Amino acid sequence: MYPYIKIFDFSIPSYGLCLTVAILLCSFLYINKARNFGLKVEDLIIVTAISVGTGLLFGGVLYIIVTYSIEDLFYFIKNGDLSFIKNTGLVFFGGLIGGIIGAIISAKMLKIKIEVLEKCVVPYIPLGHSIGRIGCLMAGCCYGFEYNGFLAVKNSFHPENTYFPTQAVESALNIIIMLFLLLYTKKGRAKYNVLCTYLIMYSTIRFSLEFLRGDEIRGVYFDLSTAQWISIIIFLFVLLKIIFSPKQRKVLPKAK
Repeated sequence: MYPYIKIFDFSIPSYGLCLTVAILLCSFLYINKARNFGLKVEDLIIVTAISVGTGLLFGGVLYIIVTYSIEDLFYFIKNGDLSFIKNTGLVFFGGLIGGIIGAIISAKMLKIKIEVLEKCVVPYIPLGHSIGRIGCLMAGCCYGFEYNGFLAVKNSFHPENTYFPTQAVESALNIIIMLFLLLYTKKGRAKYNVLCTYLIMYSTIRFSLEFLRGDEIRGVYFDLSTAQWISIIIFLFVLLKIIFSPKQRKVLPKAK
C-alpha cells in the first residue's frame, strides 16, 4: 500500500515509523502507570531499553531462522556476504520472547517486583503490536490470502492482486486484548498471572489468523506455519504452568 511516507523531501519507511511510534507510546503509557506503584522512572527507562534491545535482537534472529536455510547461511558467510543481516526483518514471537527475557533480567538487576512490572507493561504489549501490524499493512508484508471482496487491499509487492486484510484484523484483535487486560488488571485482583493470560489469548488468536495468511516466507511444517507451532508450544506451556503452579493464582498489587 504505502511502504514509504513522504514528509517534505524525506521518504520514511512506514513500518519503521509505526514501530517507533509503538515503542514510544507504549513506553510512555506503561512508565506513567508504573510511577503509581512507586517505581523510579530511571529504572523503567533502563528496563525499556534492555527489553527493546533484546526484543529486536530475538525478532531479527528468528526472522533469519525462518527465512533462510542452513545451506543459505553457510553460503552467505563463506562468501563474506552479510547482506542477510542488513536486510533482516522482524518476527513478532521472537521479539516477544526476547522482550520478556530482557524485562525479567533487567527487573531482577534493579530489584523490581516482576508482578508489578507485569501489571504495568503487559496490557500495552498488544497496543504496540496493533500499531506494528498497521505498519505491516502499509509496508505490504504479512499479507493475507488473495481476496476480491469487502475491504480487500492492494499489496506493494504484488500489485497485480488484492488480498484479505489479515494485518488489519490482527491489529483490531490486539486492541480488544489490550482493553480486556486493562479491565482485568484494573480490579486489583485477577485469578491468573497477567502475562499468562495475555499469552493464552494471543497464541489462540495467532494460531487461527495464520490460516488467513498468504505469504509463505514464514516457513511451513506439516501444514502448519512456524508461528502456529510457536503458538501451540506457548499455549501448552502456559496452560501447564497455570495448572501445576498455584502461584499463578495471585492477588495483583494495587497502586499507591
